Amino acid sequence: MAKAQKVIKVEEDVVSHEDAVTASVEQMVADILKEVGEVDANGKKTKVGLTMEELEAKGLKNKSQVIRFLDSEGYTRSSIALFLNVRYQHVRNVLVTPLKRTA
Repeated sequence: MAKAQKVIKVEEDVVSHEDAVTASVEQMVADILKEVGEVDANGKKTKVGLTMEELEAKGLKNKSQVIRFLDSEGYTRSSIALFLNVRYQHVRNVLVTPLKRTA
């Protein structure tokens, strides 16, 4: 009977160790996503990790340019709208409307 109890104890220890490892791995992934910027199921970034000053330093003069730049960097339309405090529809319209050519 003592052997059975030892086997059960060892199995409980293994399960408890696996749970601890899983929890630490999940925490590491969460920390990395927080550092890098969260990513949705399609691989698009969901949190803009830039400031308006950094965007202005890149020579972006208006919201449309910022929207196109952030889209090219892989951010979702929703995160761009939240970051710029504009409606989702505005972001979508900028991205689906082709640029006018100037002569």
